[in-house]
Amino acid sequence: MADYLLRLHRSQQDTQPNAQVRLPLNRGQLATQLGIRAETLSRLMEEWQRQGYITCRASYITLCNLDYLRALAAQAQRPF
Repeated sequence: MADYLLRLHRSQQDTQPNAQVRLPLNRGQLATQLGIRAETLSRLMEEWQRQGYITCRASYITLCNLDYLRALAAQAQRPF
């Protein structure tokens, strides 16, 4: 999820202010694309909001802690 949000941020930098991204899919579709259940995605996003890593408003997500998301995404990337 962190990697997805960061890639989306890079692709939308010219169209969205600051670290805000617009989700091109609804949450159910996004969960399917990421290979997780919609409930899992909702819990993850709620936890990240509670921790202050992101804020959500409709289909817009503001990435409040880019360093945390980058570190999380780096852990999931394969070195090959």
